[in-house]
Amino acid sequence: MWEIESGSKLSLEEKQPHFKVGDIVIDTVNKDVGVLLRHYNLFENDYYGTDADAFIMVWDIYWAGPDDHLQTYTESGLKILYASGALILS
Repeated sequence: MWEIESGSKLSLEEKQPHFKVGDIVIDTVNKDVGVLLRHYNLFENDYYGTDADAFIMVWDIYWAGPDDHLQTYTESGLKILYASGALILS
């Protein structure tokens, strides 16, 4: 469980979104619009030289607007943002 400023509690068991490549997401805090580009294991291809069983699933999001940029989020982080209302799946 996570506490947010309003005092309400978030649980990852509530209202689970199903993210897909190509989904449009809206950041309700910064008013940015993004596209989910890639879903992958952060440790794929043994880039970090870790145990083959290690994995953290992440998403690359391309944020459009005056400050176009690519940003990586963990899958659980995106779910928390969605559950808190900071991220809308369009």
